[in-house]
Amino acid sequence: MGLITLQMFTSWSPTIRSLFKLENSYSKIGIKGVEYVKNEGLLHIYFEKLENSYSTIGIKGVEYVKKEGLLHIYFEKFSGTSKQFLVDVVQDMDLKVYNAEKAYIRAVEYYDTGVTTAKSYRIKTTCRGKLKKKTKACITTWKIPPNFRSAVCNAAAVYTTLAGREKDRPIILLQNLRPVKTETKLKHFVFPRLPPGCECSLFSKDGGPRQVMIVTHSTFYRKYLTLDQYSIIMRNSRKARAEARAAQETCPF
Repeated sequence: MGLITLQMFTSWSPTIRSLFKLENSYSKIGIKGVEYVKNEGLLHIYFEKLENSYSTIGIKGVEYVKKEGLLHIYFEKFSGTSKQFLVDVVQDMDLKVYNAEKAYIRAVEYYDTGVTTAKSYRIKTTCRGKLKKKTKACITTWKIPPNFRSAVCNAAAVYTTLAGREKDRPIILLQNLRPVKTETKLKHFVFPRLPPGCECSLFSKDGGPRQVMIVTHSTFYRKYLTLDQYSIIMRNSRKARAEARAAQETCPF
């Protein structure tokens, strides 16, 4: 049996969804088990016995796609045919570090530790200072998206906000429209946290203050509002508010 150990960078961890995908791929690539040791930052992936010719189990390449937030790991062979799998990773912004040391991925024959191969890798978003290239967040929209009603039903909060204030100033949460029968007035100041590498033009000060609606699975905590790729950031309008209220009339809860 072969063992693949992927050392995670400080503040990075695999997503639960990607581990479920690996669990469901056993029959396709011969995975026997997946184990993530959080306190050590190690992801163990157990395979059936690796190729008899150990020169063919070398790691072909490691690629991190910053725009998609995916870490692709390519191997020469498993069971005689070319295989590949991917693991989604996320960063805890409270633990973010700069100039992180290289992490490693290692392939080893489980019952013979003398047979092993290893390769280091880096994640480009853990560089010093600001990211050189920003990626426009796909969660930003200027119109009501087609999936708006289902997004509202699945949301923990639908905030109306005032954004685009002076540089480094927080946005103001004015009201939570979810659920419709207990709409809450807030006037709470928060800093939005976007996914790594993303930016949002609706939060920019260019053009001055503006009304923005945020549909999100998480509520604010103290002075922060954490958003993910499933959140919706859009222009707040009378039509958008009416759509949000109408959507909730059809929600199961």
